Amino acid sequence: MYNVGEYINYTEFAMNKITKALICTIAIWGGAAIELHAQEGVVVELGQQLEDKQQEVKYLEQEIGFAQLRRKASQEKLKAYEKDLEDKQDEFKKAQLRYSGDPSSENEQFLRNIEQRIELAELSIKSRVASVVRLETKERELTEKLGDYREELKSLSGELHKQQLAQKVAQKTRSLKTELESQTTLLQKRLTTLQRENERLRQVVQLETEKREQAEELATLAEERARSAELALTQYHQVNSLDTEDVVAEEGSQGARERAQAEMDRVREKLAAAGDFGESVSLNLRGDDGTEYGMFQYLGAQQYRADAVIHDSVSRFRVAGRTYQVKISEEGLGEEFVFLYDMTDSDKPRFVTFKKSLIDEGGAIAQE
Repeated sequence: MYNVGEYINYTEFAMNKITKALICTIAIWGGAAIELHAQEGVVVELGQQLEDKQQEVKYLEQEIGFAQLRRKASQEKLKAYEKDLEDKQDEFKKAQLRYSGDPSSENEQFLRNIEQRIELAELSIKSRVASVVRLETKERELTEKLGDYREELKSLSGELHKQQLAQKVAQKTRSLKTELESQTTLLQKRLTTLQRENERLRQVVQLETEKREQAEELATLAEERARSAELALTQYHQVNSLDTEDVVAEEGSQGARERAQAEMDRVREKLAAAGDFGESVSLNLRGDDGTEYGMFQYLGAQQYRADAVIHDSVSRFRVAGRTYQVKISEEGLGEEFVFLYDMTDSDKPRFVTFKKSLIDEGGAIAQE
């Protein structure tokens, strides 16, 4: 398989050769006039130099155009990276506020996760800035080189203009038109074909460059996502490595009804013995997946109650940094359960749940 870049260089070389051949053919026929031979040779040489320099200028202008496109594309990507960094920084501020209000291990891990994502974003920006600088330097070098080429082109044009034989060469060329028509047409067709192929291959090279840059960007994004996933997995394992207390919910049997009523009686006794309600704390009933089931109502004497519907036979709840795994039968799914939380011993709180239908709400403790 041939190299596209080498083939482009080859086609440009062939184009120059064909152009030179065309000029040389005219020059040879024009050289038939002995008296003009020496002067025409000077004109042909200057014309060839001028055309070669024009080709170089044209090629360099194309290179500058491609360099500008690459530089602008890189700058756009840099803006996108900077916007992404701003979003992550905003998210970091929100995470700090949330952590200040609730310095739990989950919020702390989430905060660290965002910090690492910000570091990755800053590295991406640094890399993209370096790329923009390289492209700007390359563009500047090409522009300076183009200025030098144009000065040389101007000098050649002035030198050619000084030659008074230009008109005579044109007259000789017209007189040879008939004889050279077939050869010129053939050479022009070949030149046109090569120009088209050259342009097609340039587009192929540009497309390959864009695909390669896109692939590099996707690889960077995939690496960032992989790191984020690894951090999330680490967070998940850390959260789930906490001690989990299994709780079996009381459901429909007579014994379950008696035990549920006994729990309610126990709460009443606590309230009666306490004298006043004392100080309370704010407690939420939350699933370990972040689902909010509502707030516990403070009943007094460090007794709390919440009512919520359970939809899974095995559910994990988080209360005050502790995890409780509740198991119910399939028949109990979708029904409302009462959750009682006793914080008389804050080091070892008591978590109980049972079907709400097991108790007589008429004589039950009212929620504040």
